[in-house]
Amino acid sequence: MKKGAGYLLYFVDLPTAEERTEIFKIHLERLKRNVNNYDLNQLVEMSGEAEWGDGIRLTGAEIEYSIHEGLIEAFSQRTASENVSRDLTTDDILLAMKRTVPLAKSRHDEIERIRSWANEFAIRASQASTVTVKGTREAAVGRSIDF
Repeated sequence: MKKGAGYLLYFVDLPTAEERTEIFKIHLERLKRNVNNYDLNQLVEMSGEAEWGDGIRLTGAEIEYSIHEGLIEAFSQRTASENVSRDLTTDDILLAMKRTVPLAKSRHDEIERIRSWANEFAIRASQASTVTVKGTREAAVGRSIDF
């Protein structure tokens, strides 16, 4: 019996630094913001293990939420200061991230069990790369899919 694609199990882990960079770019561009106006390195660092601890990184949804919360913060600051040119800044997004409790933190034990299982039984759905961010290695688990 030949093993078909329907029999393979894929694992999607929390986004790596490279993936988080792309997620930030996508959501900023959707809001018609020039990504060059933002410190992506700082945003990626703050959304990863260097800030939150081993194995804890923000999800794509949490990154998107932080950007939208940053917009609310920017609007609030613009209204308070009556500075009509005030726009979303890196600091607004960072502040929103600091107010976030990542799913990977609140459900850390569950995620670690899933990662352990996936390391043996699943194929990683994205191209894995081990990246060092501020002295912390963000390692991927499982076998990688061949593209």
